[in-house]
Order: sequence, then structure tokens, then C-alpha cells
Amino acid sequence: MPEHDGRPPIRPLYLAEALIAWVNETDELYVENWSKKSGGRSRFEHLDQTLADFRCDDHPLVGELNRVRPTKKGIWKMHCPGLRVYGWAPDLHSFVAVTAAFSEDAHGRDSVTDKMVKEVLDFARKYELNNTIQYGARNELFRKKDG
Repeated sequence: MPEHDGRPPIRPLYLAEALIAWVNETDELYVENWSKKSGGRSRFEHLDQTLADFRCDDHPLVGELNRVRPTKKGIWKMHCPGLRVYGWAPDLHSFVAVTAAFSEDAHGRDSVTDKMVKEVLDFARKYELNNTIQYGARNELFRKKDG
């Protein structure tokens, strides 16, 4: 968790090493004011906040976590300003983030989304985790935490 965020984590979030490397090596993520709607924050800052919110909020990402179509593959994408993060839910209230794309590259382009889905599925197969992919709807897998 970022040091500035004092909330305790309440749900698991796993990041693939390749995703962490992409974040560290992609200079465009650190450009401030990349969009008039960015609020002066970089894409990295938005990503950091989105991941922190997922880990700590009682009911995170309402409207920002969507299943990728076709839904039968069990792949999800997190929408954060300027980015789409792709992965799967291995269990209730948890997420494995494997790869990402800039939202302008992914929006409306099936080829980019198909590529990201393939990367996620290949990652799951490579590490023999494909049997952990949950196929429920958002309200089943990411419902509000009890208590």
C-alpha cells in the first residue's frame, strides 16, 4: 500500500511481475496533465489510487470493474483514468492484475482487448492458475464486504 494511504487493506490484490515492470518502464505513465480530465495527476497516480481503492474500500470500483466479453473466459478489466488493467478474480474479493493498456489504445479496439485477454490466459496457464479463474458476475465476486 502507498505510505500516504492510511487505510488498512481488506482484500487481496496480486500484481504480475511483468505488469510491475511495464509500470516502471513506461515513461508516459508519469506525465502530469496528460488529459484535461486528469486533474493534474499522472496516469500512475490514478493507477495507484485505483489499486489502493480496490484493496481498501468496502465496495470498490462500482462501475469501474467489468468483465471482458465474451464473459465465458472469466477475464476482468479495471478502468482507471487513462488505463485498463486486465486480470481475473481467483476468489471472492480478490484480483490478479496481469497486464495493462492505455485506455485510448484499448477503447473500442477488439484487437487490443483480445491481445490483453490472451496475455492473461497465457499467464494463468503458464503458472497453472487457470483453474482459479472465477466466472461469477461482479455482484457475486466483488460484493460489499460484510462487517
